[in-house]
Amino acid sequence: MLFKEATNVHVGEYLTRIRLEKAAELLRNTKSTVSEISLQVGYRYSQYFSRKFKAKYGVTPLQYRQASTGERKPAPEATELL
Repeated sequence: MLFKEATNVHVGEYLTRIRLEKAAELLRNTKSTVSEISLQVGYRYSQYFSRKFKAKYGVTPLQYRQASTGERKPAPEATELL
């Protein structure tokens, strides 16, 4: 039996879904960089990974991490040295 017949998705689509779901988990639960995570889930180029991630989740990996962890960038004036 062919994979597509058994799962109703192509192997490539299935692999992409699994990789991106794992990436989302890593973004929520680790401090690894987006580049590190892209390599961990099988993407050589982080820009390509980011495009695929945004296509699935509607936000960039960094935006996803910030939204899921409550992490926010400090306001620029908060980081200025006096």
